[in-house]
Amino acid sequence: MENKPIFVTQPSLAPLAEYMELLKGVWERGILTHNGPLVQQFEKEICRKLKLNNFVAVNNGTIAIQMAIKA
Repeated sequence: MENKPIFVTQPSLAPLAEYMELLKGVWERGILTHNGPLVQQFEKEICRKLKLNNFVAVNNGTIAIQMAIKA
């Protein structure tokens, strides 16, 4: 029996090549934030998968709470 350490917090990562393709597009567009194409694609996919009419991705809980209060 092999004694391998068990890491409670070790992330599950996709292959690096998948990220490199995404990053290449980001570098070519020069858009890192502010509702860029990847954010828009993510929001559309979430709507499709969850059968939602609207979905907005935010970067933290504070923004989500502020949006909920204003809504």
